This record gives sequence, structure tokens and C-alpha cells, in this order.
Amino acid sequence: KIYIHLFTPQEDLSIKIPYQIKSAKAFKDKKAIKFTKAADTGYYVFDLRDVSKDEIDTVIEIER
Repeated sequence: KIYIHLFTPQEDLSIKIPYQIKSAKAFKDKKAIKFTKAADTGYYVFDLRDVSKDEIDTVIEIER
């Protein structure tokens, strides 16, 4: 698993991850997070609009 810590989360997140991703979810409430892979770039875009944001540290759990 990979954990991404967001201290100032936005509506979406674009990040390069050198692995295939099976799923992503919010660590706090385990709610699934939608994501797409940009063609052949290794970048994933995560839709964070429906994620419960934590005041201090919003954590995204990624299963590969």
C-alpha cells in the first residue's frame, strides 16, 4: 500500500506513481476515491471533491 498525506487538499490531485493502481480510498472513512490514469505518462488524477478533508492531514490509501 501507498499512503499520500495531503496537508492542503484541493479538488483533485495529479501525481506520478510508477505502479499500476487497483484502488484508492480515504483513510479516515474508507470511502472510495475515483481516479484515472493519464495515457502513457505514469500520472494518475484523483478526484478529491467527495473526500472528507481532515483539518491537519488528509490521508489517501492506495492499493497497488
